[in-house]
Amino acid sequence: MNPATGWCSGCWRTLDEIAAWSTMADDAKRLVWSLLPERRAEHEAPPEMHRRVVVNKPGASDA
Repeated sequence: MNPATGWCSGCWRTLDEIAAWSTMADDAKRLVWSLLPERRAEHEAPPEMHRRVVVNKPGASDA
């Protein structure tokens, strides 16, 4: 659980949502599901951009 948000870092639900899940009505589950993408996007690190870096060694020829 993320202490800053109270959300599970795997499923992005709160402890209350996880505990109540088996007894929640389908509409309530759909509401929770609708919140998850925003929660995830808000707290996951953005993907790193990968690029190739070429380092010239001192004394190496550029030819």
